[in-house]
Amino acid sequence: MKFIRLNTFCFFSLLFLFISNSAILSQSDIRKGFKFGIELKNYITEDIGTFNKSFGFTFGGFTGIKIYSFDKGTLLLRTELNFVKLQHHRPEQIYLNWYDSSFTVIDEKFTFGFLEFALMPTYHFNLDEKTSLDIFIGPSIGLGSKGLETKQINDVPLSYDPYDEYTMGFIQPTSLNVGISFYYKPLVFDLRYRYDYLSGVSRFNELTNLFLQVGIGL
Repeated sequence: MKFIRLNTFCFFSLLFLFISNSAILSQSDIRKGFKFGIELKNYITEDIGTFNKSFGFTFGGFTGIKIYSFDKGTLLLRTELNFVKLQHHRPEQIYLNWYDSSFTVIDEKFTFGFLEFALMPTYHFNLDEKTSLDIFIGPSIGLGSKGLETKQINDVPLSYDPYDEYTMGFIQPTSLNVGISFYYKPLVFDLRYRYDYLSGVSRFNELTNLFLQVGIGL
């Protein structure tokens, strides 16, 4: 499994570097850099039960390939290679013990960590010599693993394992990203909405979130 993960990481890294180098050779005004961000919506609104507050996060690199120039802006194809960690809480989940009809109550915290590669059409325009703005929308695809933490909150023992083999296997998330990036040289501020479809997750397979990212643009 570790060998497969290493090969996947190498594949995504080489793909990102290939596109980045191709873009650098094809134009001189390419925008590229690195960003780190945290989730906002779920952190603020999600009921976490007995768990402590914590953030999902993302970090990675980005670059842009110029497709077409307009009078006041430029159409780019933004490419990104990111590591993403998502989390989702399900408090007070009730599991029935069939032998005596008693109930066990459990708080659940699901985590998902994966590498993703994104291709997003982007409209870029300058506001002045130091500031500019990107508006983007587009998909990403990833590969990674899933984790689970549980806390039993009543004293009724459970007669079976409801999570048997849950953390085994990979997830293959596909995502839609919509947002804006504000550049104030050399800083980048990125606000984006994410919709994630988590293939391979049995209890739920859709998550939405809002991420705020900060980085350095080159």
